[in-house]
Amino acid sequence: LSRLLDNMLPRNTNSIHKNSPKAIDLTSDHLLTSNDLNAFDIICSSEYGGGILPHREYVGNNRFRVMLSLHREKFLQTGNKGKFEIVLRIIDSVRSSSPPGRFVAKDETVGLWREVSTKMIMMTILQTM
Repeated sequence: LSRLLDNMLPRNTNSIHKNSPKAIDLTSDHLLTSNDLNAFDIICSSEYGGGILPHREYVGNNRFRVMLSLHREKFLQTGNKGKFEIVLRIIDSVRSSSPPGRFVAKDETVGLWREVSTKMIMMTILQTM
């Protein structure tokens, strides 16, 4: 998966969504409390290689699984370029929700949530697909 992702990513991953108003500042240390999370946020985990957390009851994760299932057939039938475009479309769809969805993981050192990098988001989607 990592090799596939490296082949799919442009050299500068910070520029993937530079034209998107919902782009994540990859250098941000912005922390979120559980109260800051919304129904469109996706809870990721650094455990299990960055996959979706096992608790399925979180509404944002459930929405995300439905979104992935809608793209799965085309994803499996396309080459790397097509996979890359589908992954970006999924990320943009989450980020353009109202309110905007974020991909977050718990920072156990401080007990708060952080937005995760685009590379981790892409790994999560690739592992789930």
